[in-house]
Amino acid sequence: MEVQTDLVVNRYVTLEDGENLTNERLKAYNDRIVTVKFQLRSLTEKLEEEEAGAQALIALKEQNETEKATLWDSMTKDQVRELGRRDDGRKRQKLG
Repeated sequence: MEVQTDLVVNRYVTLEDGENLTNERLKAYNDRIVTVKFQLRSLTEKLEEEEAGAQALIALKEQNETEKATLWDSMTKDQVRELGRRDDGRKRQKLG
């Protein structure tokens, strides 16, 4: 009876030790999950800010293109020639 009692008690202690180790490991996983969730929230906020900035630039680009098209349609031949002359000068400055 004594041997069987030792086996049962030893097994119980082993299981309890394993349970404690498992609980510690679960806590560590949970801590890492909390950290990653925090990082994800921060990155999501940053991504949303970047997307909003890009959308604002797209809207500005579209507005500029619309205005340029309107101006182009209303330009006289002399104004188109002047634009071409200035555009050539700007290109030379960029290359030079």
